[in-house]
Amino acid sequence: MRETIGRYDSAVPRKPVSTPASPASKAMKPVRAKPSLKISAGRSDGSKALSDAPRTQVERRAEAETSLLASARSLIARRGWTGTTLAEVGEAAGYSRGLAGHYFGSKTGLLRAITQQINNSFFEELQKAPPVPAGLETVISFVAVYFGRSDPEWTNTRALLLLMTEALLDDSENADQMVNYNTSVLAYLEEHIRQGIAQQEIDKSISPRIAAEFILGALRGVMLQRLVHGGDAGAMVIRKHVLTLVRRALAPPCG
Repeated sequence: MRETIGRYDSAVPRKPVSTPASPASKAMKPVRAKPSLKISAGRSDGSKALSDAPRTQVERRAEAETSLLASARSLIARRGWTGTTLAEVGEAAGYSRGLAGHYFGSKTGLLRAITQQINNSFFEELQKAPPVPAGLETVISFVAVYFGRSDPEWTNTRALLLLMTEALLDDSENADQMVNYNTSVLAYLEEHIRQGIAQQEIDKSISPRIAAEFILGALRGVMLQRLVHGGDAGAMVIRKHVLTLVRRALAPPCG
């Protein structure tokens, strides 16, 4: 990945970070289907039970996009970005070979939707975690959630690590997207490290930018090594020790 070290926008909202919209991405946002009306067949008046209400076109599209993105992440986690085609994504999701191209426009459009979904999925997990104050405790919560995800296959993490690795290749078609994604996550961490310094709970001699890079790099590096070894990643055991290490690394000097 062609990582750039520069200044990140400090005004980062504490919510899922989406990538810039494009014509292909405007139709990517999943729409939560409303539950259809169901009436039990055993009615006392003997009348015929109502069947599920037919789904709308918007609901059918949302369902298809969700399936396509899930299949794309699974394929990327197994064979990488360059080894995955739009046609294969459509077939793996149980649709036609051309549907992924029709919905996302290109592999670039699909990549944009995948990274947005991975990012939003992680920040949704952050929002489900017990509320904590801004600053150090938000950084600690970030680390805890990273190692606490429920997918035993770590599909999102595998896919993201492979996407970033392939971004290092010459003429990589996903390098720019990975830089944008990385910058947004680093900015989130940097903002809370700055707040922690202002609140005197983080060592003021620490560079917020470098500390953010250190924490994110440590999380990804540890999981990369664990996943390469295969088997159970032992994430919960890792989490306990990494949380202790991060607290110690950021703590102000005694006295």
